[in-house]
Amino acid sequence: MPFLVHVVFLCVALLGHSLICVAIVNRLHSLGWNRWFLRVADAAWCLAAAGIPLWIVHRWWTAPLSDNTWRQLSLANRAWIGYSWFAVVAVLVGVGVFFWRRCFSHELPPDPHDCGERINLVQQLGCIPASGVTRWIAQLPGNEILTLAVQDKSLTLARLPRPLAGLSIVHLSDWHFTGQLTPDFYREVVRQNNALDPDLVVITGDIVDKANCLEWGAEILGQLRSRHGVFFVLGNHELRIRDEKRVRAALMQRGLQDLGGRWTDLPIQGCRVILAGNELPWFRPAADWTTCPTDESAPPSLRVAVCHSPDQWYWARRAGCDLMLAGHTHGGQVRLPGIGPVFAPSRYGVRYASGTFFREPTVMHVSRGLAGTRPWRWNCPPEIPRLTLRCPTPRV
Repeated sequence: MPFLVHVVFLCVALLGHSLICVAIVNRLHSLGWNRWFLRVADAAWCLAAAGIPLWIVHRWWTAPLSDNTWRQLSLANRAWIGYSWFAVVAVLVGVGVFFWRRCFSHELPPDPHDCGERINLVQQLGCIPASGVTRWIAQLPGNEILTLAVQDKSLTLARLPRPLAGLSIVHLSDWHFTGQLTPDFYREVVRQNNALDPDLVVITGDIVDKANCLEWGAEILGQLRSRHGVFFVLGNHELRIRDEKRVRAALMQRGLQDLGGRWTDLPIQGCRVILAGNELPWFRPAADWTTCPTDESAPPSLRVAVCHSPDQWYWARRAGCDLMLAGHTHGGQVRLPGIGPVFAPSRYGVRYASGTFFREPTVMHVSRGLAGTRPWRWNCPPEIPRLTLRCPTPRV
C-alpha cells in the first residue's frame, strides 16, 4: 500500500476516533449517574481520547501496514488496525447521519416576524461582570459569554385555544450560579426579563451549582416578574449541593413556584394552562399526567411540559403536550460554521442542542441557556427568549 494512502487512512481513522469520543461523552452526560462516577468516567474518556491516537500513530510508525495476511499479524497490530478500520467506518456513518439529519430535521424554521438584539454586557454595565480566571477568559476574541441575545420568537401550536393566542413565556435556563459570573450579570438578565413584560416565566433547571451562591442567587431570582408567576424545575447541577430540598425552599421563599415532579393548573383568559415538571433522570418522579383533570366540559387547556433535558421529549409527546421547554445542552457552547455544535450532553448528541423542533403533537423549544461552568461560548451567545404563542393561520 502506498505511503500516501497510509497517511490518508491514518488521518481518517484519527478523525473517526474523535467522533467516537464525542459521541461517548455526549451520551455519558445525559445519564443520571453519580457525579463522582461521572468524574472517573470523564478521566477514563480523556485518557482514551488522547492516548489511543498516540498509540495508533506509534504503531503505525513502528509497524506500518503491510501485505501480510491477518493471521500473520501480531496481536498488537491486529488491535490498532482493527480499531482504525472501526474508526474509518465511524466517519462514514457520521457523515451519513449528518446529512440525513440535515434532510430530515425536526427543527422548525424561524418565524419571519422573529426579531431580537444582542447586548454587550461589558458596555451595558460599564464593567466586566465576571471574576477570577473567567474575567480574563471572557475577554478572549470571539468569546460571547457576556453577549446577551434577547429574542422574540413566535411559536405556532396546532391546538392552542384561541383565547390564549398571544400568550408570552420567557424561557430562562441554565443560570449556573457558581461565582464565575458576578451578581451584576444576573441582575441584568432579570432587568431584561422584566422589560419584556411576559405572561409567564419558566426556568428549566441548572440554577445553582454552589451552596454559597444560593442565598444571593435566590434573592436575584425573586426579582423576576410576570403576570401569572415564575416557575422552575431543577437540573443535574443541583446535585452538587447535595440538598435539593434546601434549594427548592430557598427559591419558593422568594416567590418562585416549584414544578419538580408535579403539575399546576393556571386559569388564564378563561382557559387552563397546565404546567408539568420533569427533572429526570436526576430527580424522580416526573409529573403524573394521568392525575390531570380530563373533564370534557372543562375549559379548553394548553399543556406545557417543563423539563431540564430535551431527552424527555418522548415523555411530553406521549402525554400529548402542546409545548415542551428544555435546556441543559447550552446550545453546544461552540458552534462551528457549516457544522454546528459538537458537544451536547444528550442521548441524541447535538440533534436537539438548541432551537425549536416539532414532532406530533409537541413543539419543543431548547434554550441555549445563560451561563455554564466552562466560561467560553463561540457563535452561541446566552439567550433570553420571549416565546409568543400563536394559533395556526386559517387556510383560505
